[in-house]
Amino acid sequence: MLKTIFSMISAIAAYLFFRTFIPVAGFSGFMLSFLIGLAVLIIVRRTLSRIFSKKDDHDEIVDEKSAPLPEQAKKVYDSGTKALIRMRNKTRMIRNNDAARKIQNICKVGMEIFEDIKKNPSDLRKIRTFTNYYLESTEKIINRYIELSNRKDRTREIEESMQKVESVLDQIKATFDKQLASLLEDDLLDLDVELKVLKKTMTYEG
Repeated sequence: MLKTIFSMISAIAAYLFFRTFIPVAGFSGFMLSFLIGLAVLIIVRRTLSRIFSKKDDHDEIVDEKSAPLPEQAKKVYDSGTKALIRMRNKTRMIRNNDAARKIQNICKVGMEIFEDIKKNPSDLRKIRTFTNYYLESTEKIINRYIELSNRKDRTREIEESMQKVESVLDQIKATFDKQLASLLEDDLLDLDVELKVLKKTMTYEG
């Protein structure tokens, strides 16, 4: 409705302008002004249609990006990312820079896993073991390591326990890497299937 009203006003304004200021009298002047007004009407309507079309496309994109996660996926995403942030922040309490760096790398991969869930909530079923066991166990191991590293009575047993944890960090990182690779591999397989379907469709239509 708004496009129609604006277009009509523009056309009438163009018609009156040319009738007033262009010195062509009689029927010829009327037809010239009418055709110019009609041309303005068409141009304005097309221009407004493009503008509103772009706005609608933009709104669709914004809605798609801001579409809320399914409740279960959001719960897992929020819980997982908070756990990873806690672990990453606690690396400031670790004196061993190498161990701290390994934990930070573990958290980085973990964040990538949950970002995949955010983009592809259907992948949630693929990380159940990861979220229900590995993530929780990792946080417990890191918390225990920090507790031991900050003790003043660093006995031989404590040192040995800390060394065991440090050696396990590499295994944890490898587990996180495998989980992320599994998700990305599935994405690539999905893409491959889509490309094959598209290729068949193009072949049939060609």
